[in-house]
Amino acid sequence: MGRKKMKVISGFATKSAKKVKAQVGENNGRPHIEAQNRFQNRLEDIETCIKLEGEKTNSKKKNTPKACRPNIILRELDHTYRSGVPVETLIFYDDPKGVQLHYPKDYKYITRRLDVLTLIKDNCDDNSFNVVVGHDPEAENDEKTFVVLKVSKTEARIKDRAMKDHRLVLEKLYEVMQHVKRGGMRTGVDSKYICFGWRKNPLDCELGEYSAGARVSAKEKTELKKGVVELVKAIESRSLKGLERGGMDGHGSGAYAQLQKEFNLPRISEDGVATQLALAKGYCSPVHVDGDAYYSTLSCYDATATENQTLYHFCFPTYGIAIPMRSGDIILFNPLVPHCATNPRIKTAMIYSFYVSKKTINTCLANKIK
Repeated sequence: MGRKKMKVISGFATKSAKKVKAQVGENNGRPHIEAQNRFQNRLEDIETCIKLEGEKTNSKKKNTPKACRPNIILRELDHTYRSGVPVETLIFYDDPKGVQLHYPKDYKYITRRLDVLTLIKDNCDDNSFNVVVGHDPEAENDEKTFVVLKVSKTEARIKDRAMKDHRLVLEKLYEVMQHVKRGGMRTGVDSKYICFGWRKNPLDCELGEYSAGARVSAKEKTELKKGVVELVKAIESRSLKGLERGGMDGHGSGAYAQLQKEFNLPRISEDGVATQLALAKGYCSPVHVDGDAYYSTLSCYDATATENQTLYHFCFPTYGIAIPMRSGDIILFNPLVPHCATNPRIKTAMIYSFYVSKKTINTCLANKIK
């Protein structure tokens, strides 16, 4: 492929700078609105050029190992994706080889087969990794949107002893944390869905943490939190390194890093960005978007799975693709691009994500503004 450059816009800035700036000063003393305005102004669309050079590295970092090469995959936006489907209808993608789950009867839904999507398999070189970038062929400009990257097989690998510790943490979290029900277009199927980390308190305007409940001792809570921090640090560091090696570490990351430092924004790991962790088993979700403040990291795990056994497929239907996920695989994705998880191929398989909740960030900024 010839040497070209393309503009990539950061997807987590959901409003244009003009619209946001017009609202500043019109918040009527409401701190959450002012916080939202400031946040959006600071994270307005940031353009960066990445090179399309096939298997050659796109990273401008001099110390990037030549073996860790990002392979850019360009996908076109499908404008026919929802043709004939009412907006309120949930769309699930069903894996015929997966565990058969019962979709929610209280909602209008349809199912589509996984095989209508193109599987984006791992790069043939275990050290290289794929970066999917989206393009709207009907748009007047040439802007592209970051969709997802899958960390290389080599980089994603975690030592067995460390992964054993992480598995015990995940199992303990799943056991002691309360089920969190998701509603609306994010209504999924799960045996249990739990969250951990920072959130806006349900009864006031302060930040708090998801509680493990009275049955868990203070010592156990401390140990569990320490284990979660190590888990998040190990996995999130690998996904964010992929963003850097893909030559996209300036892709809005710098602006968010400044906000983190300036306002001491909450996060699970001091070396990362995620404010919360979500974990489920026997899970699948309809196609939806998450109004988060930054990119999300996702992984899955099952102790009984073989090395090359697929556990889930994580899909981006508006770009017609699905990412096979084995135990220990890691992806970083844009939560504002419609996405979903298929039914798993092993019912006990855990799927978990680390994300930056916009509500959490806005609450923190609003309190500091006050």
